[in-house]
Amino acid sequence: MSEPLAARARETLAGTPNAGIALLDIQSERPEAPPFDLCLSRFGVMFFDDPVTAFANIRAALRPGGRLACATWAEAARNPWFALPRAAATDRLGTPPQGDPDAPGPLAFRDPARVRRILEAAGWTGVSVTPEDTTLPLADLDEATALAAGIGPIPGMMRAMDGTDTDRAAILDTLRAALGPYAGPDGLRIPATINIVTATA
Repeated sequence: MSEPLAARARETLAGTPNAGIALLDIQSERPEAPPFDLCLSRFGVMFFDDPVTAFANIRAALRPGGRLACATWAEAARNPWFALPRAAATDRLGTPPQGDPDAPGPLAFRDPARVRRILEAAGWTGVSVTPEDTTLPLADLDEATALAAGIGPIPGMMRAMDGTDTDRAAILDTLRAALGPYAGPDGLRIPATINIVTATA
């Protein structure tokens, strides 16, 4: 997924001074550049296999006093975008085997206390994790179910439970009905809660 996003970013930034795109694994590499002022991430930092090492390397790439600001998902109970697809898949396939809830994944940073421990272990100071209520705007139920078929709980549960194409269709029908109440004249508006994480290098 990273390379297509980087290619799109290069197109967008073409001709922009003082801007560049680099792909690297911050868990094992550091950017070859002067110290940065800010690290900003939207829903990307929850996927590190070794988050302490990754955040230590991010901190090392910032100037002293540089800032970290990240958006991460809060728990599924506060995010219907995760809770409803999981419920629809469970209704059809049964309860999947219990995995590690803190394993790399979209909800790995749902717990503010865990996030603080990780960042403090990586040397960050002034760590703050603030839940913010917001809304996810989607065009309509078709867009929502198409997205849910490819990302989120449904694909993983389909793999874990050996789901079939028939199962997928039934799950998406159930999800469509569950998301219906969020549809309105301006499209689908799904309530959500994200954690805003900030810290200082």
